[in-house]
Amino acid sequence: MGTEALTAEVVDGVVVVEWHEHRPDREVVNQRVLDLLEREDVDAYVAVDRTDRYLGPETQEAMHRMASAIADCGVERVGLVGDEIKALAAKRVFDEAGMTVESAQNRADAVEWARSGA
Repeated sequence: MGTEALTAEVVDGVVVVEWHEHRPDREVVNQRVLDLLEREDVDAYVAVDRTDRYLGPETQEAMHRMASAIADCGVERVGLVGDEIKALAAKRVFDEAGMTVESAQNRADAVEWARSGA
């Protein structure tokens, strides 16, 4: 799946989602991501946030729902790439959902870390 606003693909057993701008159809996008996470060859998730969106209450609620759904897919390792404040907020959400989370400076490092738990 790819658009100007985001890309989502499977790379060596890791679902990698890059957000380039805020998506008003977040629930539709999230379902597509969950469909990728349900594949048998997938066991980790990497989120790359390149947006300047504010993590207000609505966004944080959506993050909690998505983290829970990702955990329900059996994902145990989540790599995060983004600005430090947003990465810390996302890390807390994924930690609360029971996953091991690590922030990385770039996509390649995040994917490598996520794969290392396989």
